[in-house]
Amino acid sequence: MVIIALGVNDLKSRFNLTPTDIANGCGLLIDDIRASTGVGCTGPAGLSGSTPTASNKAPQILVVAPPPITNETAFPDFSNNGIQRSIELASRLKEVCENKKVNVILAGAIEGCVCNTKDGIHLTDFAHGQLGKHVAEVLVQMLSPTTTAPETTTTTTSTTSTTSTTNTTSTTSTTTPPIHIRAAEQQDVPSILQIYQTYVNDPTSIISFEQVAPSLVEMEHRRTHVVAAGDPYIVAVIDNAVVGYAYSHPFRERSAYSNTTEISIYVSKLHQRQGIGKSLMVALIDLCKTKKKKSLIGILGGEHLIPFYEKFGFRTVGCLRKVGWKPNIGFIDRWIMELVF
Repeated sequence: MVIIALGVNDLKSRFNLTPTDIANGCGLLIDDIRASTGVGCTGPAGLSGSTPTASNKAPQILVVAPPPITNETAFPDFSNNGIQRSIELASRLKEVCENKKVNVILAGAIEGCVCNTKDGIHLTDFAHGQLGKHVAEVLVQMLSPTTTAPETTTTTTSTTSTTSTTNTTSTTSTTTPPIHIRAAEQQDVPSILQIYQTYVNDPTSIISFEQVAPSLVEMEHRRTHVVAAGDPYIVAVIDNAVVGYAYSHPFRERSAYSNTTEISIYVSKLHQRQGIGKSLMVALIDLCKTKKKKSLIGILGGEHLIPFYEKFGFRTVGCLRKVGWKPNIGFIDRWIMELVF
């Protein structure tokens, strides 16, 4: 067994490497491992060119991709759009491993596997524990005598299963694990914060107008404030990993607005286009109906989101021109959409 556990040092500006360069380099390393020779670590040709056997075949390989960083200012080497590049690195590594049929763990989607708030680069103590537990679980599955294939492709980031909701390794199917929607809990807040940080800390993102990511304490305060008011706060979970969240809150504080609520939906950048946003929207609309709301307001961070909202019956009611400004973007518009029951 060979484990390739990558950090984010290769993303430092001094090395002048793109996420694709790094992922391709990992691919070459995988090829070298498969072609390795020698006692205890023999390649496809076996010992000294002999026919491979169960005891002298090439080792299995597990790649561990690092979670996205959350701070570009703590270290100058990451100031060149480091957050976005670290997100892209995980995606590129996943593609390489899928093409080479190698197991891959995307650490950033493991529940609680987040960078610390001090420098945004290194993992918290809790995150180290979560990652270690998950790697151990995957290794047990890969080395199990019942596992017939030496390598498989892990398409999710919290288990090695590609076939069903069971935690088993399989190469017979690529069925996407089901999305589970439930109420957010305190233990979900680190994962929720990690998802939100990737939008706030990305200087090119127009999704959030917040420009300094909140602390873990502040994020938990926001969740409890929503829940205490009787409004829904939900998460989307795939294989025990939080991959998105959504909530509603009063559109305005004055009492006459009590039947109107504003909604917000965020999906992990590592899990786009997997139906997560749709699942969150459907659940959120149902919960708002249960709360007897009559009008749902969505204030969109980009015009590209309009078609998504229209699928659920929202209609555009206005546009706020140049209401936001960010140094790397300039002035930003906001589109207002409404769903009336």
